[in-house]
Amino acid sequence: REMFELYSTGNHSTLSLVKEMYKKGLRNRTGRTVGKSRLHEMLSDPFYCGNIRWKNVVTKGSQNPIITRQIFEKVQLILGRKLKNPQYRKHLPVFKAKLRCIECEGTITWETQKGHWYGHCNHHRACNQKKWVRQEKVEEQLFPLFDRVAPKNKRVLQWLKEALKEVHTTESTVHTERREEIARSIALADKRMERLYVDKLDGVVDNALYQKVNEDTKKEKAALLEAQEGLNEDQSAYYEAGYAIHELAAEAQAIYESPKATLNKNFEPRQKGAKCDILRSPFVMTPTELVGESLEPRNKFRTSKNPFFNVRFGNLDAKSGTLLPG
Repeated sequence: REMFELYSTGNHSTLSLVKEMYKKGLRNRTGRTVGKSRLHEMLSDPFYCGNIRWKNVVTKGSQNPIITRQIFEKVQLILGRKLKNPQYRKHLPVFKAKLRCIECEGTITWETQKGHWYGHCNHHRACNQKKWVRQEKVEEQLFPLFDRVAPKNKRVLQWLKEALKEVHTTESTVHTERREEIARSIALADKRMERLYVDKLDGVVDNALYQKVNEDTKKEKAALLEAQEGLNEDQSAYYEAGYAIHELAAEAQAIYESPKATLNKNFEPRQKGAKCDILRSPFVMTPTELVGESLEPRNKFRTSKNPFFNVRFGNLDAKSGTLLPG
């Protein structure tokens, strides 16, 4: 299951997944690394999502699935993509694609300098802005805005919670009725297949008709089972998301500064849960004035006597292979 989940992220190729799964203990019969082609076969096998492929025909199996159908289909899309390399992103800044330059309205680019994130205009359009802004400076201007979007009366949150309970009760009744209806349809399909089999043995139906009706009934049952599986998922996600947004508005700064939403030393976000995802989502609006007050990164080292120059954004930046304490 972990193999499918890792590959479904799109951050792994089959070769890198082979190495990762070897570290986690996956071995072949001789105790060595599982081959790349064998791993590809495993990722393409519908057996792990509860189906069986026999002579290029996929049917519902009796085994318990270890992954969902959605994950399996996502893995198949990634396996069939034309890109040979994984779409891997090493760094993911907090304010990526969320700020624009006040002059040219271009997206602010974020880079790391001496352990800190700095944003600057990418100058894809004509622009005279050359200053860089540090992430902490942006946060200082952002935090006061959290209080402005917070509900004035926190009883609204309690009211939403009570409303969710009522909606959940209603939805639970509807889902139960729908589940019972699907179960009855599955039972009818099973009886139809049994009756068809008896008629085939008695010679009432010929082989061609038997094959056609049997195949149609199997497809119908597979669709019913898939619908039944979908009902097992939480159908109140929309309402819970609404509650999470309002709770986020009341506790935005506390959530933002919580340990679960911090960055590790590789600048990878480690936030978990719906509220942190909403806070980091592209829908978070931030004013373009944040780029007005900026701070340029400064190098506390002097370069060597013969530095080489790197042309970037039309500027000449002195670089040096060896940094000498100044």
